Amino acid sequence: MARLGRVLREARETKGCSWHEIEEATGLWPEYVRALEGENYGKFTSVAHLRSSLRLYARYLGLNAKDVFALLEQTLAAETVRPRETPAASAGFQYSPVIVVLLASVVLLVLGFAGVYGYQWLRSARMPAIMPAVVGPGDTPRTPSTLPTPSPTPYLPISSTALPRYTITATLDYEGHHLDVQERIDYANRTEEILHEFVLNVFPNHEQGVFTLKSLSLEFGAGPVTTGHTLEGMTLRIPLPQELGPGEVATVFLDFALDLPFIDPAASFTMGSLGWSERAVDVGHWYPALAPLLPEEGWYTFSYHWVGDPYVMDEADYEIEIWAPDGITVVGGGSEERQGNIWRYGVSQARSFAFAASDQYVSHSTEIDGTTITSYYFPEHENAGVAVAQFAAEALQTFSDQFAVRYPYDAYRVAETEFAGGMEFSGLSFLGSLWYATYPGGVRSQLISLLAHEVSHQWWYGLVGNDQVSEPWLDESLATFSGLLFYKLRYPDDHAWAWEFEVFNWQPSGPTDGSIYDFSDQGSYMNATYRRGALFLADLRHAMGSQAFYSFLRDYCQSQSHTLSTADDFFLVLSNHTGQDLSALLEEYFTQGQGEGQS
Repeated sequence: MARLGRVLREARETKGCSWHEIEEATGLWPEYVRALEGENYGKFTSVAHLRSSLRLYARYLGLNAKDVFALLEQTLAAETVRPRETPAASAGFQYSPVIVVLLASVVLLVLGFAGVYGYQWLRSARMPAIMPAVVGPGDTPRTPSTLPTPSPTPYLPISSTALPRYTITATLDYEGHHLDVQERIDYANRTEEILHEFVLNVFPNHEQGVFTLKSLSLEFGAGPVTTGHTLEGMTLRIPLPQELGPGEVATVFLDFALDLPFIDPAASFTMGSLGWSERAVDVGHWYPALAPLLPEEGWYTFSYHWVGDPYVMDEADYEIEIWAPDGITVVGGGSEERQGNIWRYGVSQARSFAFAASDQYVSHSTEIDGTTITSYYFPEHENAGVAVAQFAAEALQTFSDQFAVRYPYDAYRVAETEFAGGMEFSGLSFLGSLWYATYPGGVRSQLISLLAHEVSHQWWYGLVGNDQVSEPWLDESLATFSGLLFYKLRYPDDHAWAWEFEVFNWQPSGPTDGSIYDFSDQGSYMNATYRRGALFLADLRHAMGSQAFYSFLRDYCQSQSHTLSTADDFFLVLSNHTGQDLSALLEEYFTQGQGEGQS
């Protein structure tokens, strides 16, 4: 059988492309391309780094990914020197002391020349600050299948002012409830501070036996570097081997696996966002994500809590590729492209990327104002599934008009999953199967009321972000109020029913502005944060008058889009729309009276 290096070289020669053209299309430096063709795998910082570079180059050349990785495994098996590993990996190839001394002398000589000429060469070559590479699947998929040849996907380095970019490739073992994942995070330091570490929040690591980190490496400055890391609870810290100054860019490569836990059909909130059930897998908050970097505070980390939503996400761009077995339908957020078993998604300025998958999904789509809304549901719930698409389209249009900010994506998808709740992600919502099974038709139902709430999260969470751990009322009270507003504007005859069903029946109590850690059960959390929060907004509207109130709401949505908004921001925008003394109202609902300095 042909060697991998020769296959790559012959494909390049057939394509007739130059090193410069390869770099322009893929972002791969020529020395990495030469290392792939020369099978010089010691050039790469880890196996994950090698595979990600090979995946990108194979795509550019139009080669079959499965065949290429099969050749790589054969080549690695026959070689003594493998790609460098992180400090946690094995020591690898051993050299005699004499050879070590000789090698050290050569290295010192090379470094001397590099110090003189390297900087001028880098400037003249205008190399990017990182070596871009799309992360590829780490192993041949567990379920045998012939993968189609992926179309080339040009990769461009991020600029010094770009949002973080996540490039993730996942291989789904649906029956085994397992995922193998390669993740790449490109990060530009857009602050004025010098950074000494990266900190990632790793939500799936809150439960033992779910998350396994196989390898971690960095691309920094002129090339790959090794670094250590610590993972404690949900916090992954990666010390940087050198300072990352303002405008500089670095890349993190992670190779990890997920063994999905079982989801109890009665579970809600975080208990239903990641795991498997009898007819689906829910894959939400599943990858290590950069912690928000707060001015003068640093990286923001937090501990797991089973009440509420224990995660806070800055905006980022996502490029996702998921391999799924035959017969499995994948449902993710953003633009979607399918080639055989491969599902590709792209979404920009997003808070998160999630997906669901099932061997039973059927779907129904509709379109409104240029956005395609698709509902995925189990076959016996067709009436409910079709209704979800219809009412989701109405809610999207209602909120786009009312908040004067258009829904930001060309597609919105809703997936039926087997848990007792709803969960929001960018461009995607999960809805519990219980509400489909009990759907009576019409809008007077838990299904449609919950749907309106989840759709509104595309504004309150998606566009206007917030600290869902310390200030969850900022998105949940607005989402609850917006869901009720949907009834008022679209179905006024059912508006009173909606308030009774969602709020008054529960006789809610408690201060609205608690953190998730202030609550020990979901019921008291929802009463204070969701229902009392909606009552606060209704009373605020009554005090201000409808015109001033909705003007404030539009201003808040527009001015705080693409940020992590705070309670202080909320009340600052509010102060521009009313001169009334609201102290009595604020004292009624908030523990700190004027709503400032919320924890």
